[in-house]
Amino acid sequence: MNRLLKLSQNETTSKVPVFVDISKDHLDYTIGLDAQSSRNEAGRISYRLQDVSQWIETLVSAHNLDGPGQLEFVCEPTGGLQHKLILLCKKHGSSLRFVDSERMYNARMITYGNAEKTDSKDPGAMRNLYLLGKSRSSESVGVLRETVRALSREYEDVSQQAIGCRNRIHQLIGYVFPDYCKPTGFTFSRSGQALAKEFGFCPQRIVEVEYADFRRRLQTHVKGIRHHTTEELWQQAQRSVELTDAEFADPRSEYLDHLYKQWIGLEERKKHLKTQLKAYGELFTQQGWLPRHLPPSVSQWMLVRVVAESGPFTNFDHIRQLWAFLGLKLACRQSGTFKGKIKITKKGSPLARKLLYQICLSLVKSNGCMYDIYRKQNPNPKQKNNGQGIRAINVVMRKLVKVLLAMHRSGQEFDAQRLGCCQSQYRPKQTG
Repeated sequence: MNRLLKLSQNETTSKVPVFVDISKDHLDYTIGLDAQSSRNEAGRISYRLQDVSQWIETLVSAHNLDGPGQLEFVCEPTGGLQHKLILLCKKHGSSLRFVDSERMYNARMITYGNAEKTDSKDPGAMRNLYLLGKSRSSESVGVLRETVRALSREYEDVSQQAIGCRNRIHQLIGYVFPDYCKPTGFTFSRSGQALAKEFGFCPQRIVEVEYADFRRRLQTHVKGIRHHTTEELWQQAQRSVELTDAEFADPRSEYLDHLYKQWIGLEERKKHLKTQLKAYGELFTQQGWLPRHLPPSVSQWMLVRVVAESGPFTNFDHIRQLWAFLGLKLACRQSGTFKGKIKITKKGSPLARKLLYQICLSLVKSNGCMYDIYRKQNPNPKQKNNGQGIRAINVVMRKLVKVLLAMHRSGQEFDAQRLGCCQSQYRPKQTG
């Protein structure tokens, strides 16, 4: 009965649905609700602003519409390629709806009898999801959220570049400074930055000066550097020069110096972006997008980044909708006697899931508020348990999202006592 009701509601709409599969260079589309209708059209056009704008005008004329406002585009939001279509719909006044990515696999299977990813057939699967009411309206992100989202994604890109620089620096130091034995923490500490600035991790440049001068130059940057540390570096540089038996420095030392300076610049950019994102925390709270109170060890600026990707949690009617949007919904393949493992679907925004994972790492520590929940799912975290640790952290991620949504709606503070017991056992704190 519900299915028939949704079908009738969609069929009586005054708008003409256009189902679109988006790729980098072209759009595959199907127009109309009935696959057997003579008015149904299908084809492919170039995904360029001018071509799509002309196509929209052609659709208005071909279907005798009053304007582009009577067109309703339906697509799958994947890879960020939908951004251009969002702008075009906004410009022409057309509406836009999204179908959930996690449902497309089953929709292709039902529609065509297989789950092969075929661009020309995907619009037909989207039509079935649309008829079943499995689509959601494209919300207006707004300037504020779009700005924070752009800053958050830039922060992620800069972080990945910094990690790449660090890895490459480790590799090059092994060639340029063979006997360098200091740990990673020292290499990128203030002392390591002083060594890179004065000598560029080049042993030939270190042994060119006397030990007293070497120590004095490092002390100009780090006054509290230990005598044992400078003496050890000096001896390692001498052994490296003797080992290589080279009068001149390795030519890769210049590239190493360039990479280290690049890493310092990326770290400074990260600090600047982090400061900007922290400034939006209170603004998001005032907008009603964040709960007033947060659980312990949950950073507000990290939660700001999550909300910038997903939108306010209160926009979702049920926690399962939010789980599905974030890709935290559980799924299991089962056929006959075979039963697969229960895993999350991993649809939606990968960045939002990554941020939630990073937030939960501090919550599952021995002094974290969700340590008991994690240990219940993973009793022996130090043993190899065939992915049980990942599944346990997924349970914690789902629990955190549920707690945040409940705190946001109720406006109550976090209560660790309520977290680990059922409703019948919970006794609220006595007030007054």
